[in-house]
Amino acid sequence: MSRLGPSDRVLVRAPSHLGDFVMAEPALRALYEEREEAGSAAGLAFAAPGRLLALLDGRFPAAQRLPTEDPPRPGWGTRDAVIFLDGSWRSAWTALRAGIPLRAGFASGGRSLVLTHAFTPARERGETPLGIGRAGSFPRRLPRPFPAACREIVGWLGVSVRDPRPRLLVDSAARSRAEELLVKAGLPAGEPFVLANAGSRPDSAKAFPPERFAAALSALGARTGLPIVMVCAKVEETSVRAARRTKRGGRPTATPSRCRSPPRLDRSRSLA
Repeated sequence: MSRLGPSDRVLVRAPSHLGDFVMAEPALRALYEEREEAGSAAGLAFAAPGRLLALLDGRFPAAQRLPTEDPPRPGWGTRDAVIFLDGSWRSAWTALRAGIPLRAGFASGGRSLVLTHAFTPARERGETPLGIGRAGSFPRRLPRPFPAACREIVGWLGVSVRDPRPRLLVDSAARSRAEELLVKAGLPAGEPFVLANAGSRPDSAKAFPPERFAAALSALGARTGLPIVMVCAKVEETSVRAARRTKRGGRPTATPSRCRSPPRLDRSRSLA
């Protein structure tokens, strides 16, 4: 049974980080398809940072895009429902103040107090989840893949995600820019390579140690015989540079990510 009416004007607060946004795309697509079948796709809006909304250009033509950078977030007050695929308290508070009747998202901390439909994720009840981590006195959340969590929220609202694979498209301008960076890094056009998302914030509990990443990339390069391209976000360059310093041998490795200067080719180490 769907908790969304066929004519409801629905707002989806999408994640603010690129990786989470990509993983949430199947849920965004399923919502759009469901609204399109109901004849109310024009009442659907996606709210996220503008740089991420650009990834939806040319897709979901009937849906609106509401950048979150402009408070007080115009357009929120005309909605019948809002779905949170992020963990922002501010977004939930804004929706409450805007008077949106249905506010659905994960119950996390005090945010559940301002949600009308608070989805409680599975918890470990003080035990060690599947032998991972350590037991806790407070029932912590079980480790859940983010794409699965997004599917659970929209499924709980009555929307089925038929295809769980992200299907974001790369426009021609971005593709050309990437090809230019690869050429500057010394990789001939059309040459196959291994792409490694080697970035992580040094202060993140999820950060993979750079020395272990370097060892894995060295082994991968030796096994495949292919050059390795390391990519990262701007705030993650420190970890990629650390992996570059640690990595030894193998085919040339480049990082054509957001650099202040064009990458230089080093035949024995990665580039940053």
